[in-house]
Amino acid sequence: MTELRGVIPITATPFDAEGRVDEDSIVTLVEFEARCGVHGLNVLGIIGEFHKLTESERRRVAEVFIKSAAGRFPIVVGTSHAGTGACIELSQAAEAAGAAAVMGA
Repeated sequence: MTELRGVIPITATPFDAEGRVDEDSIVTLVEFEARCGVHGLNVLGIIGEFHKLTESERRRVAEVFIKSAAGRFPIVVGTSHAGTGACIELSQAAEAAGAAAVMGA
């Protein structure tokens, strides 16, 4: 079990000019946050604009953040969804990808 403590900022999801998730910018964002000394990141909450993403995009965004963090600090993944089943599936996918914790509702 990972203990969550310290500075864990809420992170935006970057998009490109066409409105697609910008995976390269996620990598850059994670590196910036690491240089700033964060203790973790909170992704795919309201500021992460999860409501604008498909479920597969949400899974991919979580995977890119987790992979980019490379175990240096924990990633907390927002898995809220209007449907309980989808929330459970997103939570399980985040856990399988290596999330330290999930936030679902």
